[in-house]
Amino acid sequence: MKKKLAIFDFDGTMIKGDSLIRFLWYYSNPFVFAARCFHLLPVMIKYAMGFIDEHSAKEKVYMLFFAWVPRKQFMEKASLFSMSVIPLIVREEAVRRLRWHQGSNHDCILVSASIEDYLLPWAESAGFSSVVATKLETDGSGKITGKFSGRNCKGAEKVARIKEVRSDLSQYEIYAYGDSRGDKELLEIADHPFYRSFEKEISYPV
Repeated sequence: MKKKLAIFDFDGTMIKGDSLIRFLWYYSNPFVFAARCFHLLPVMIKYAMGFIDEHSAKEKVYMLFFAWVPRKQFMEKASLFSMSVIPLIVREEAVRRLRWHQGSNHDCILVSASIEDYLLPWAESAGFSSVVATKLETDGSGKITGKFSGRNCKGAEKVARIKEVRSDLSQYEIYAYGDSRGDKELLEIADHPFYRSFEKEISYPV
């Protein structure tokens, strides 16, 4: 009998809406947040028009907000956000489904294009066995550069990164939960794909 693996997307699936904007707001004071968002308008216009890809656009956002911040300082703020804000925006239905998997001794992974540093504390407290997410680069002096360490964890990259932590996926019966185009490849590898399943109360096949 195959082992059971449950893979949960984060933004829009485990939580209501997007976590990045919330984190940027939490990380900055309102004046700095507004000023930096204004500065990013040309980048967002170029992204919307298809002149730059999402990877490049997100790096520019991260570089503007986080570049040359000491890693330790960043992680302290990320941990506070993780444990004080994320619990307020999780979907109760998603948590109930997670608890069902955990109660059935299924391996549970959280996967996200969001920043690993602010996902880890909450995910560990929620009982996920692994977190697969976007990582930020740190330079030799211990400061964040704002660039990615690796690729943006979205689309096919989600599947590639999951294979790094659970190499042979053929040994698993896979449940996958997602809510957007960025989860398409993830849902395609699942035996039991669930798309936007937590937006309303429903019963699940088991």
